[in-house]
Amino acid sequence: MFKIVKLMSCTAAAALLAAASVNPSSAQEAPKRGGTVVYALTADPVHLNAALTNDLNAQQTSTQIFSQLLTVDKSGKVHGDLAESWSMAPDGMTYTFKIRKGVKWHDGRPLTADDVRWALTEITMKYNPNASTSFGAVASIEAPDETTLVFHMKHPFPPFVPWSFTNQWIYPRHIYEGTDPRQNERNYKNPIGSGPFKFKEWVRGDHITFERNPDYYIKGEPYLDRVVARFMPDAGARVIALENGEVDYLNIYSLPTSAIPDLKQSKDVSVVSAKRINYGGIMAHLNLRNPNLAKKEVRQALSYAVDRKLITERAFGGIGEPAAGPISSYQSEFFNPKIAGLYPHDPKKAEQLLDKVAPKGPDGKRFSLRITYARAGEGGGLQTAAEIMREEFRPLGIDLVLEPKDYAVWMESAHLKWDFDMSMGSYQTGPDPAIAVSRLYITKNIQKLMGRNLMGYSNPKVDELFQKGETENDPAKRVQIYNEVQEIMADDVPALWLWDRSAVLAERKRVKGDLFGGAHMENFGNVWVTDGK
Repeated sequence: MFKIVKLMSCTAAAALLAAASVNPSSAQEAPKRGGTVVYALTADPVHLNAALTNDLNAQQTSTQIFSQLLTVDKSGKVHGDLAESWSMAPDGMTYTFKIRKGVKWHDGRPLTADDVRWALTEITMKYNPNASTSFGAVASIEAPDETTLVFHMKHPFPPFVPWSFTNQWIYPRHIYEGTDPRQNERNYKNPIGSGPFKFKEWVRGDHITFERNPDYYIKGEPYLDRVVARFMPDAGARVIALENGEVDYLNIYSLPTSAIPDLKQSKDVSVVSAKRINYGGIMAHLNLRNPNLAKKEVRQALSYAVDRKLITERAFGGIGEPAAGPISSYQSEFFNPKIAGLYPHDPKKAEQLLDKVAPKGPDGKRFSLRITYARAGEGGGLQTAAEIMREEFRPLGIDLVLEPKDYAVWMESAHLKWDFDMSMGSYQTGPDPAIAVSRLYITKNIQKLMGRNLMGYSNPKVDELFQKGETENDPAKRVQIYNEVQEIMADDVPALWLWDRSAVLAERKRVKGDLFGGAHMENFGNVWVTDGK
């Protein structure tokens, strides 16, 4: 049943956030002001407007500059960011947010509720990869005064707060209004936000520098003078830079899993792991427009051919679990255990299915498939996974052609051009299926936009069930709905679900505070360094 929900005061929320966000080693230490933290990314961001892309380098970078309405810490607690408090009507049809007073954009202009309204309606709801589902239930947003924001819903949407707002940053109306936000030069040059750090410079192919925002609305933060993002495509170079102190932090995407055992022995580096509320993992989307992949038996055969346990161990360091379906096995509330053993590694079964619908030619070959992915993805783990699948498919008469690409090129070719047979990458599936799962599979999302249904998969029953899951208020009934969805999709196999992620990051021990929040992209506002350097 819906009930009124209110946040505590801004000051209390900030205090709780600070208490929740320090790691055990720094719990007794007072934050120190000054110094620099350097973190490594796998490549230059495609741009600095994360509302428009799933590019992980863009998201990790944008979050230093831009603010959100709400944040969620690693324990699952919700905190106000730009929002000071919020409430929900008993029928779930209206949400009211109170926006902090006195917030300024980095250029000194005041930030108002109408700025937030405009950013959400004109950028997020039109272009954001997750918004097609996370904001799909929103009928309209109004800002009746400078500090009040009201969402009117088409229908109740149980996960709306907070999950629709995780990794949704607010962009300035006075910079973007009257332009195509996808082409605005501020995505690349001198972006203006309201977050803890201001943009300083972007040296292509090398680094981005951010400097402390002295007008930041959370009192006392940020502690650091500056943050530097270095672009380091080579996984080994990132690890060496962390070990010798040139880099302070490798996030869960820039840390190669193969390096974790050695880093755990380092006296200067901490390796931190946790299951995050965002969940997700690695999947290979199948382009159902390909005549061979349009046959369900072929897709099922590929699923039998893949040894997920081997991929998990060799490509991803054994950290995580073999995947079974569209919802992560770590998402215990919604994961259907019945699908866990449906596709054991069984080459004979794969060959039997293929013989029925795609017999071998005189040369012993059936067909070829191209698999695309980010060359440096998962610290090189995607390359290893692709090589393993190539060897597993070869005895079946399938020639798997590997096409590694730079991250931005892969994203564009797969999501915007549909130029692939298999497209492998990391995708968020939590914290709720209505937010991050349905967007990838529903028919209305077959669009050439980031984070939508790039496979061309369409099943009316799946569409119907996902729609029911969005509007059902009874938690037990929602579980039943998503259990049925998983069983249907496990039979359809629109993607090869490979690996369920367990999040791990590494940081120099001089770094204190918490870089490990509830989502996978945190800003460094409450981070400090012990040596002030």
